[in-house]
Amino acid sequence: MTYVKVSIPKNRVGAGSPKPKEPNVIFMLSEEVESMPAKNGVVSTSSIVMKEGKKGMAVYLNPKSINRFDSSEGEASEEMAGWISNFEGKRPGDDEHFAAWLQEHLNEGFLIMSKECGDAKGVRLQGTPCNPLFMSVTGQDNTEGISSTLTFASGQQSFNKMIHYRHDDPPVYDPPSDGSGSGGSGI
Repeated sequence: MTYVKVSIPKNRVGAGSPKPKEPNVIFMLSEEVESMPAKNGVVSTSSIVMKEGKKGMAVYLNPKSINRFDSSEGEASEEMAGWISNFEGKRPGDDEHFAAWLQEHLNEGFLIMSKECGDAKGVRLQGTPCNPLFMSVTGQDNTEGISSTLTFASGQQSFNKMIHYRHDDPPVYDPPSDGSGSGGSGI
């Protein structure tokens, strides 16, 4: 759809105040995505589809630590400006399942789906199979606490911002069966 120019008034009081995020973020390996949702501008008009037998991975992150944003980069005067998609979050602890997840996926490209609590319009889908986000990790294990800060950024700039996703979540894998997950509120 072609963009239609409009004026953008103030949309509501407190529009810039923080919105609580759901703690379970869905990470999808880029090579396991069958097809991206169709879009109307920045809003999805269909669901993301995973390849046969593939699912997303729900990972618990501290909700207050979740930060998702696009940043512009490049030279606009040369029509080379674009968007870098960014995602950050902190995982408390250092359990073996999470450590294995980090080990296995360090150099993998991801698509990331994150949500605001109680707002069906607050779901964002970042990355594409052709331009996924890549992870870097900073760990902490000291007198202040044990955690891992995950930082993701798209591999290159893109003309497109992250998608305002309005459809069904992809299926996700079950948590570990050894009882190490957090009962009902994440893995």
